[in-house]
Amino acid sequence: MTVKELLVTCAAAVAMFGTAFASHSEWEGKTGQVSIGKSATWTMDDEDVAYINANISRITVSGTLILDNLSTWPVGTGGSTTPLFWSSSGTVIKKGNGTVTVTPYNYRTTGMLVIEEGGIYQAASYLWGDRSLNSKIWVKNGASLVQNANASHGGAQLILEGTGIDGGGAFIADSAAAGAVSYLILSNDASVAFNTTSAILADIKTDYVERNPALMELNGYTLTIGGTAGTVTMQNVSVSGGGAIKFAAGQARTFKATGTTDIGSTKLIVEGDLTLDSGEWGDIEILEGATLTLAPASATSAIVISGVISGAGNVAIGTSATPAVGRVALLRANTYTGTTTMNGADAFVLSLGNGAAIPDETKFTRQGGTLLPAIGYQADGVTPRWTAEHGR
Repeated sequence: MTVKELLVTCAAAVAMFGTAFASHSEWEGKTGQVSIGKSATWTMDDEDVAYINANISRITVSGTLILDNLSTWPVGTGGSTTPLFWSSSGTVIKKGNGTVTVTPYNYRTTGMLVIEEGGIYQAASYLWGDRSLNSKIWVKNGASLVQNANASHGGAQLILEGTGIDGGGAFIADSAAAGAVSYLILSNDASVAFNTTSAILADIKTDYVERNPALMELNGYTLTIGGTAGTVTMQNVSVSGGGAIKFAAGQARTFKATGTTDIGSTKLIVEGDLTLDSGEWGDIEILEGATLTLAPASATSAIVISGVISGAGNVAIGTSATPAVGRVALLRANTYTGTTTMNGADAFVLSLGNGAAIPDETKFTRQGGTLLPAIGYQADGVTPRWTAEHGR
């Protein structure tokens, strides 16, 4: 065969199979729509991605697809604005230590995306999801999912475990909207990082339908919040399964629970300084060196601590720069051993419920405001009775 004949033969092969050749035989010769059966396991690497982008428009995964150390996410012949994975009830597993950027839409999936190793950086508007809200994204121990400002889950349930790549977080949100998750589940202790001064930990919004309330299942584990100092907000979230939410050391944060949010029996652990400005909270543990600040957001705001405040840390009610307004109620016999400082405006009231106390071990300093002990309860035995003579 002459050189000219060889070139003609190669050109014909390229015309038949596209501009690339697949690395794994299961892809070779496939064009258009491809299905991976329930009992089948296929593998995709970078060479396969090049072939798929040139030849395949849709992949339906009923079995298992292993993404083997991809440096480029597949888009198929439809490009980045058309879903490649479609109505797939199977499992797609990302392997390999590298981080791959996802740019195409993948919003027709009902199966599970498992980030087993390395990371996925979600640059697209839809990573994984379906109108049924039954799809799942599972970030395994040592792996990370990073979302940018335009990202969303498409309603997928997000399952987390571990602390992510180099301890940077199993889930990392690079902007306020990126952290909006309608269903968060812990399968072990896990950490998240918000690289923004205003972050949404969970809310009811999805891309197609509304899950209301949003759901968070801690299953007895601890969710640690790290990243940039600022405000973390939970909007219309129902938290179940006990467990704890921990605020990592190194940054000061404000935690807000808005709308219909109910944290149930979830414990707060304060390792880095934390401010609460409204709501009812249960048990709170303040670690040594940390300060919990109770600072109602307005004259009509109230903070009720219905659990026990414990630990070796400190409690500040208002600050010297911003004296407390509104009202704060402590309803249980607290056991923390750090200092207690009360900086209140003239109309501010700190109320202690029946049997509640500021611990004897703490140094109590009052600089303004009124301390109202033993205010009693409403008929439900839980809600504090704000008396008319004190304007509450």
